[in-house]
Amino acid sequence: MPTIPSDPVDAISLLATSADVGRKSVVLLYWTPAEKATGYNLYRQAVGLAQRSWTLVNTQGPIRPVQTCAELQSIIPQGSPEWEMFRSSLGAVQEQEAARKSRKEVGPIFSARPAPVAHESIEIDSRRLARLIEQERTDPCKALERGLAAEEIGLLKYMAKNNLKIALAMGLAYKDETAVRGTRYIYRLRPTLTDGTEVETEATVWIVAGSVQLPDPPSGIAGAAGDSKVLLTWNRNLFAFGYIVERALSFNGPFERIHVGAISYDVSLDLDGQLLSPPLPGFLDFQRWDDKGLPATHKVRGNDIAGPANNGAYYFRVASCDILGRVGPWSPVCGPVKPLDKTPPLAPGELTASISKNPRGLALSWRKVIHDVMGHQELDPLQTYIIYRAESSEFLNDHSGLGSYQAHSLTADPRDTASMTLSWTDTDPSIFPPFGEKAIFYRIVCIDMAANRSMPSAIVSARVPDIDPPGPTSVTGTKGHPESIDVFWRPNHEPDLAGYQIYRSICDRGDYYQPDKERRCSFSLIGEVLKEKAEELFKENGRISFEDVSVPKNSPLCYAYWVRAFDLSGNLYPGRNQCPADHSEYACGRLAEGIAPPVPVITGLRASHRAVEISWAASPIQDLKAFHIYRSEDENDPGVLVGCVLRGGQIWPGRWTGVKPGCKDIPADPDPYAVLGSFSDQNLKPGQVYWYRVSALDWLGNESMGNDIVSIPAVSTFTYNRDLPTAPVIRLSATSGLGCGLTIRWDPPYDKKSIDGFLVYRSISKAGTYIQVSPIVKGNEFVDRSAPRMGDIWYKVQSIDPEGRLSEPSLPVMCRYSAALSAIKPSEPRGSGVH
Repeated sequence: MPTIPSDPVDAISLLATSADVGRKSVVLLYWTPAEKATGYNLYRQAVGLAQRSWTLVNTQGPIRPVQTCAELQSIIPQGSPEWEMFRSSLGAVQEQEAARKSRKEVGPIFSARPAPVAHESIEIDSRRLARLIEQERTDPCKALERGLAAEEIGLLKYMAKNNLKIALAMGLAYKDETAVRGTRYIYRLRPTLTDGTEVETEATVWIVAGSVQLPDPPSGIAGAAGDSKVLLTWNRNLFAFGYIVERALSFNGPFERIHVGAISYDVSLDLDGQLLSPPLPGFLDFQRWDDKGLPATHKVRGNDIAGPANNGAYYFRVASCDILGRVGPWSPVCGPVKPLDKTPPLAPGELTASISKNPRGLALSWRKVIHDVMGHQELDPLQTYIIYRAESSEFLNDHSGLGSYQAHSLTADPRDTASMTLSWTDTDPSIFPPFGEKAIFYRIVCIDMAANRSMPSAIVSARVPDIDPPGPTSVTGTKGHPESIDVFWRPNHEPDLAGYQIYRSICDRGDYYQPDKERRCSFSLIGEVLKEKAEELFKENGRISFEDVSVPKNSPLCYAYWVRAFDLSGNLYPGRNQCPADHSEYACGRLAEGIAPPVPVITGLRASHRAVEISWAASPIQDLKAFHIYRSEDENDPGVLVGCVLRGGQIWPGRWTGVKPGCKDIPADPDPYAVLGSFSDQNLKPGQVYWYRVSALDWLGNESMGNDIVSIPAVSTFTYNRDLPTAPVIRLSATSGLGCGLTIRWDPPYDKKSIDGFLVYRSISKAGTYIQVSPIVKGNEFVDRSAPRMGDIWYKVQSIDPEGRLSEPSLPVMCRYSAALSAIKPSEPRGSGVH
């Protein structure tokens, strides 16, 4: 319980005022309590009488505090605001006493001169004071029965300074209802002690009964502007029981009252929380707010009072009032006073940082700040957000050094609550590491238009993903085995290297295969070597290698191997358009296989003067290199090698023994025209029948059926000399019996000395290709039993001498199964050779 200071006996202040009650004049007297006084005697003397004498006013005994419930109720009716104040004050004392006993630290209810804190005003009227103290404390009647404690008495005496009825109840005020209107009186107050003796004092006061003298206005009015508030202070007026404050928007008004009851309390703190010495009477005019933080009004005498708002200009005047609440004249106007926004916004909340792919960077989002730290809405149209960025949270923990880490700023309208989320994407190149991931930390400050800075937001961070792939890897070569291919490369020195992926495609004459004109490639992943394994291989062998065992068995192709490094974030070297950017990034290699090419097919033997021209077709395989031509005079004899022809048609001296090919020599797509070959076997014996075989060889010298040449199918023909025999003349063609074949007859007659025989050729058109349909006929007639039975058929005949030389073919003759004879047309030129 606070100590309630009281004036010493010789310093009692006695004040008086007068009021008319009906036809009577009442003089109200009130005073400050005297120490050790148990009651008071009040004396009166009329001024101007011939013989002046002091008359005891309180004839019923000393003026003292009420002792019974009936006495209290005669002054303060039960249920009145003063009754509730009386009861609450008694309960407050008991509660503080209980708190003291339980050793709780509870601050004083009132100070010697109660003063509001800088953010609140206290208006002394019964209703407001009753609300300040909780209700339902103690029954005043029961308290009087048990006897008031010293602390309770002290508190009630103090409250008596601000309320006439409580002053009357506490024996600190008196109504003199016997004064005569118009009479000038002097009153004298004498305290009484416990033994009934009076104490002389100088406490006197002069007053004319029925004459109202209102207190003068206070002097020294000063206004201090705060955030949505104005603190007014003024000098104390000893004759004022309270004060009234009015406010206007201009110097000349109109003025309106801005509070409910008279102001009786002192202000002990300024707006910055500093002590005022001495405390002064004053009033804090402050803006009210609703539960949403928006400006609200308060009712004063039925009027809605708004403000004071920041950046507005306000004018004030103050009047004193007596103990009956009567208002005196107004003071000079104080102003203008302009409240300013001094309250910082709340710190930005709900700050998050996440990865942004488009645009590449880190995306920040946060909740727009629409309230200040007092919970009031920000009313200015603009606020600025400063975004700070650092690579360590420690740098952002030092609030004074945040300016060094500013990364960006943006503005927003706090009044726009339709869009409450703000965002920004940090795309600064500095946040992206050259390799690996990097943590970036952010925090945000909000600044209002009055330059009030919020506290920084919480620190958030995000890891900038490593999306920069490693550089190229140098592939140094390959090595082929019968069933696998090794690929070799140098280490990639990317700091965050995780390993290598090996891709394979087809090699086309030393370059990776590009199947279309768009310069695209087709590489497939075939394996992976992690960094640890690669370092182990390099330490053991001086190079890194990978064995491709997935190559198709016996494949004749060359394969391109591309090694692509990848980092710890999974970024893979992209090359150029997902293809190697340079020849150093890949190498070609092939199997060291021992499979020979398939046997070629002989497509023609053309006899000529002491020579035979052999033609063939081979399977279009990529590593086909050469052909061997074998000749014998017996079908079952493997014969001898008579020629070697390379794939391009060049004659190779001797036998092809094989070389290790380079992939520059092996195409991806075989050229079907490049596998057609021919060879002219010269200086042959005329008329001799020869058997020919052709084998194919690859680059390594693997020969088709090289261990069993005789198993290669043989084709025979013979040669002739250029002294040609006489050309035959077809003289008759007819249908054979039963329509089975056509019979061809010719001249000259068969002579075995000069003619070895005749050969018959057939075509389905006169100018078409003629094919041999007969063996060597030793006579002048041949029945073509394979002749087609539909359409015209044309025949030619050649003679062959004993040396195997062929004559010019006869003129063509047309035959059909109608058995009609065909006439020879000698005017047509003779052909040369058989077609």
